[in-house]
Amino acid sequence: MNNRSIAIFLYLFNIKISMRYLQYMEWTRKFRSKYFNGMAKPLVKWGITANQLTTLSHLLGLLSCYFLFNNHIVFVVLFCLHLVADGFDGVVARLTKPTLFGDYYDHIGDQIVALLLLLKIYLYLGDYYVLVILGIFLLTNLIYFFSEMKSPIIFVRTGTGVALIFSPLNPALFVNGTYLVSGIFLIYSLAKQIAYYSLERKK
Repeated sequence: MNNRSIAIFLYLFNIKISMRYLQYMEWTRKFRSKYFNGMAKPLVKWGITANQLTTLSHLLGLLSCYFLFNNHIVFVVLFCLHLVADGFDGVVARLTKPTLFGDYYDHIGDQIVALLLLLKIYLYLGDYYVLVILGIFLLTNLIYFFSEMKSPIIFVRTGTGVALIFSPLNPALFVNGTYLVSGIFLIYSLAKQIAYYSLERKK
């Protein structure tokens, strides 16, 4: 197999992973709506707000980033708790009254966690390609927030973290694959954002 064939295979393989990831994200949304709703109602009765859960989620996410590549078990526990708290904050917000501040607070915090995960991968690998991906990550998020969260974007935090959970099984595959697949999603997001603004200018 020549280099071109290998490149084509890797490209198609990454596209397949990307499609699977989108299907997974849709499944998680349906799962949260189905199972978290009933469990979130007692939290509302106890006076726990969505923003309080968001703060807890962010703290757990930041701590998990600290333990990534230092203590894997602690990283896994903290990141899973981070995802659970993040799932509940949205459900609680829908059960009460979602606010614009809460929406921004949730999204910005999640993206900081994603940024730190990618940064830790760079520090672990020392691969400058990760810095390119970090640059695209910052660009797509700046566009997203300056558009008042209207432009399309694919969030990579959950997929990045979940892939890193399995990294001890095959560090080279999961760590390298994580930032490469994240890069594909981010480039796709950037392309969608360019198309979005092109259509907006024509209106």
